[in-house]
Amino acid sequence: MTAPRITLEDVHAFEWPFRLRLPFRFGVITVTHGRQAVVVARVRLENGRVAEGMAAETLAAKWFDKDPALTDAQNEHQLRRAIEIARNTYLTAEPRTPFALFADSYAAILAQAATERLPPLVAGFGPALLDRAVLDAVLRAHGVSFATGMRANVAGIGPHPAIADLGSFDWNSFLASLSPRPRIAARHTVGLVDPITAADQPAGTRVEDGLPETLEEVCASYRHGYFKLKVGGDVAADVDRLSRIAAVLDRALRAAAEQAGGRGNLHLPPLPRRHRRALSEPARHRHARHRRPPVDRQGAGAQGGGFPLRPWRQARCRRHRPVLQLPLLALQHEHRGADRGDVHRRVRRGAGFHRAGGAGRAGGRAPMTAR
Repeated sequence: MTAPRITLEDVHAFEWPFRLRLPFRFGVITVTHGRQAVVVARVRLENGRVAEGMAAETLAAKWFDKDPALTDAQNEHQLRRAIEIARNTYLTAEPRTPFALFADSYAAILAQAATERLPPLVAGFGPALLDRAVLDAVLRAHGVSFATGMRANVAGIGPHPAIADLGSFDWNSFLASLSPRPRIAARHTVGLVDPITAADQPAGTRVEDGLPETLEEVCASYRHGYFKLKVGGDVAADVDRLSRIAAVLDRALRAAAEQAGGRGNLHLPPLPRRHRRALSEPARHRHARHRRPPVDRQGAGAQGGGFPLRPWRQARCRRHRPVLQLPLLALQHEHRGADRGDVHRRVRRGAGFHRAGGAGRAGGRAPMTAR
């Protein structure tokens, strides 16, 4: 299977509304509802075959541009405009591989976005959405899965000035060495207004839809082993909340071990690391030099009776940063060699086939679906 040269013939874009079953707060915004952009791309391959692919993403306010002076409606308009810029650029392109369509257009898209004062991350939202739809169409045309298509490099990823620092990296060999993971860990995000226990829910506020609502109920129902914890920047409040979260997670771990009859922990990370936690702080607090992160402090939790937070330092996966991911990161690779680290560092800096991150969270609040 070789990467086909394609022509993007049409892009149909539309939106639909959604409402979250539970509110979710991150940074300075609490999300209860929103709109999701959907694009349908029609591509023509060299052999004349025509196929359509689809992609969808939330028009997330304060996710790509956190300027507090902008309203939610203005944030949404920024993202709509990013889709329009990418659409207009892609539709005028000559036949080329899916990756070349992205890479050859990237500079022009950024330049046009800059004239409209759209930040690069916002500008990247448009091509990211279209790239996914285009790749979906190509995979459908070949009748193969994402994993099979990427191993064969059906996107045509290769050396390009847009990723000049990767030089002559052997993409074909690298991609061919990948294999899908047979199993992945789902991570649950604990937002700033998420109820930790039933005591955090005032009377009459429960959704009562049969699904878990508090962190305590989530742990009992889904038994996650990985958690992302949102903090707000108020050290005292954050330490108290983290202490109460820690108490719930450790109770859940002990209950799982007891349920297993002492034979294990039902696939949760083993003690003493307890749980893997990714601490996520608002951008405006990440670079403060006048204090240590709250996770390095000793807390006195309301339910923890002085529950220590310091063990979290060993259990912490990383402090969260926005990561712009290549699709190939969804695959497990066995590649070895000096270039592997360079590729991953480059991906973390945001260069690649899909440049804009999404607003979804594993185990989180997907539109109109279970949490």
